[in-house]
Amino acid sequence: MPTFRAIPFRPHLRAPALLGLALLGLALLGLGAGIAAAAPGADAPPSDPAQRLAAAAQPWLPVEDPAGWSMAHASADSRATCLRSRAVPIPAADLPRPDQLAGLASCDAQALYDGNGGRPDYVRARECAYLQRPGTAQAARSQGGFAFAGPAILMMVYANGLGVPRNLPLATKFACEAGGAPPEIDGRLEHLRKLADAPAPGRRFDVCDDITSGYMGGLCAARQSDRAEAARDAVIDRIVAGYDVDQRRAFTDLRKAAGAFFDAQASNEVDLGGTARAAFEIQQEDDDWDSFVAHLRQLEADGIPAANAAQARHADAVLNDTYRRVLANPELRFTAPGSAFTGMGTINANGIRQAQRRWLAYRDAWLRFAAVRRPDVERSAVLAWLSGQRSRALRAFLPRHAGGGR
Repeated sequence: MPTFRAIPFRPHLRAPALLGLALLGLALLGLGAGIAAAAPGADAPPSDPAQRLAAAAQPWLPVEDPAGWSMAHASADSRATCLRSRAVPIPAADLPRPDQLAGLASCDAQALYDGNGGRPDYVRARECAYLQRPGTAQAARSQGGFAFAGPAILMMVYANGLGVPRNLPLATKFACEAGGAPPEIDGRLEHLRKLADAPAPGRRFDVCDDITSGYMGGLCAARQSDRAEAARDAVIDRIVAGYDVDQRRAFTDLRKAAGAFFDAQASNEVDLGGTARAAFEIQQEDDDWDSFVAHLRQLEADGIPAANAAQARHADAVLNDTYRRVLANPELRFTAPGSAFTGMGTINANGIRQAQRRWLAYRDAWLRFAAVRRPDVERSAVLAWLSGQRSRALRAFLPRHAGGGR
């Protein structure tokens, strides 16, 4: 029997949403001095091992400069704190050794710290993070780019004492180096001051604790989604472990159709106006995948409500009527020629049509899968069950006087 490997959930829609926010954040906030290293005419990042270690051990970096945009707009207390933090020494023993550089050449400090799909490795995360400081050859090589690059990981490692003794002055140093929106800098530094005065046992300090911008909100939502995805995949792997070849093939098709529908739903049936749009989009995807796992368990546990052919036809007729009334809703028309907005924000009738086409493929994949996995469950029951779910989702887009609206 061939080994079944679950399809990894990596929604294509997340990339453009987060890339747009990342470019906006980098342009406005100047996050990460690594940009300067890539700028025309700038010195190339060091590649010689000795130079790489020297770059990793720099006592302070230009991103901390009070003349920089982020620091110039942070509070006076934050600017003074970051100036003082320049004198905080970096323990030589905490840096990677020369013989470790080759093994860390393609490391991802965030992945090592978060341990998505496995156990965190805080020692290697720290060693990797030092090599991802701004101006180094590996700057910003992490899942979250500059926001979760070396300084942010080092800040959390030292604030929480993970793999090293707790060192709040050093955590503060790296909080300054990590930069960010001015209110986020202020919030993190104040948070660290409070931890020094009143430690919070059992609660970890995190780079996402003090976010204020939609840019970071989207990145932190993506990071949390990655963690949730790893947990979901583990659950799904346990469920499908007992499937035969035909069932696994049908499940692979179902999961692919689910991903396409969930992508379309998050892109077209969520109001994506504002800088927090990536967070809203990712949250919708996570909700959909959580529901998918719940529905899979429901099928396994004989939890599909019984329904005969007439009841399935009625559920389908209700769905078709709801869909027709949604498309006729004047609130889903664009407010002006050339406008990207309707009375429901970015949600519009054309987008709902696209999502509905994906849902039809998703429904059909569910019917095929249920037929091979649970042939004892009537097709009419599965069809009525799925149609009812979609009808309830579409009712949110009915006119407000008809009980719709979000």
